[in-house]
Amino acid sequence: MLHSFNQSAELASKRKGEVNTLHYMKSIIIAVLILMTSAGFIFASHASAQSAKRDAGIREDAVPAELEAAHRENIISKVSAKGTVEFAQKTGIFPRSQAKVKKIHVRADDYVYPGDVLVTYDDSHLLELEDQLGEASLMLKVARTNLEGAQLPLSETEKIQMDAAVVQAQSALNEMQAQIEPLDIAIESLNRKRVAALSLYEQLRTAYISGLVEKKDADVANDALKEIDSQLQTASSQKNAALLSIPAAEENLRLAIKQRDAALNINSDPRLVNQVNGLKIAVEQAELRQRQIRKQIDDFIPEEISTIEGSVISVNVAEGETAAFGRVLMEIADTSPENMKVVVNVPEADAKDMSLGQEALIKGSALGSSVYKAQVSQISSVALKKQIGSSYETVLTVELTPQEPDEKLKAGFSIESEITTEISEGAVVVPLMSTVSEKDGNQYVYVLRPDYTAEKREVSLGGYSGIYVEAFGVADGELVVVNPSSLIMDGASINPSSYVA
Repeated sequence: MLHSFNQSAELASKRKGEVNTLHYMKSIIIAVLILMTSAGFIFASHASAQSAKRDAGIREDAVPAELEAAHRENIISKVSAKGTVEFAQKTGIFPRSQAKVKKIHVRADDYVYPGDVLVTYDDSHLLELEDQLGEASLMLKVARTNLEGAQLPLSETEKIQMDAAVVQAQSALNEMQAQIEPLDIAIESLNRKRVAALSLYEQLRTAYISGLVEKKDADVANDALKEIDSQLQTASSQKNAALLSIPAAEENLRLAIKQRDAALNINSDPRLVNQVNGLKIAVEQAELRQRQIRKQIDDFIPEEISTIEGSVISVNVAEGETAAFGRVLMEIADTSPENMKVVVNVPEADAKDMSLGQEALIKGSALGSSVYKAQVSQISSVALKKQIGSSYETVLTVELTPQEPDEKLKAGFSIESEITTEISEGAVVVPLMSTVSEKDGNQYVYVLRPDYTAEKREVSLGGYSGIYVEAFGVADGELVVVNPSSLIMDGASINPSSYVA
């Protein structure tokens, strides 16, 4: 039984091995058939593709190229500019005469009203002026006495000194007169702007009363008018200060010339004439000094009074200091959010795209996640050179008026702005990498013709949208070559390697 069982087992094992061998051979045959079929399919596909390319007119030596279809997008052109928040309206407090500050009644951030006392001057300065007047009167008396008893001749050195005095007096007068013309030009320009601003405000105020526009439109025009008035007041004050200095300079020149001419008088004894005339000049100078001191006494005021309502934003003088004529003692401004403006520096290359009324967005690190809408309200008529980082750049100053300001917006904050300069709806765009700039300064793209050849076409570029640019001269749907190689030229045969619809 055991022997018979072993024979059966050996026979079963033998048959199983034969079956496995048959299965293995069958697998090999099937794999070979699959490979032959795939190779045939690939060959057929390649042959079919080659046949299709030949049928389409693509030459075997065609240049491989990536293609993309021109399509339509909305293009929003923007200009980025940095700047600061500033007060739209502020007023400076200037002393009308030189005086010593006795007491400062306000500090920075104090709120003041018209009539509030800001600065009190020391009365001792008035006493000093009176002492100086006494000294000047005494000097005048001495000069007159010297003139009455003059007998001594003038030396050549004194004549040279007189010539030098004339040159110095003439130079001082020229410098003062040179300040007037630029101020006149500025005042004339501001007056023209004021007429236009006043007309605009009156129109908008009438329109607001009639319900045609909102109140904020009239308020913006009124604020612009106030700003021009403030600038006009400052320019006029500067001109008046210069004009007040000119008569004294002219008088000094006249006296210097008179003294010099007297010294050169040869109609009589030159030494005696020169000496006498020189003493006459000394008398006139002493009289002039006396008049100047008297004027300072007449101009002295005991205190500075606020003429507007607002916050004190700066105090530039300390108690005990002497406030010189023309110096800004302090500044007062309306610090409410509605009185804020943003002043940005637009790069020279973007200045041509600026126009009044353009919409803008403003943000800044101090404002957190807040973003404010704004509008271009003023564009400077003159470009300036400003230091940006370590170099100087030419920029155009542009003012933005925030539409809905709040307490976060504070003067002095650094601001980044995006000004929308143009919106092109449904513009035809192509990939930026498809455009080619050549030495003639023109822009080109290569457009695929129906016969799979490239057409070199001149285009005009507009605004940008990411990696795309508006292209005038290309139709929607036309295929352009992306990043064309040096092998691609007008008429070159193109073999599309990839295609983006």
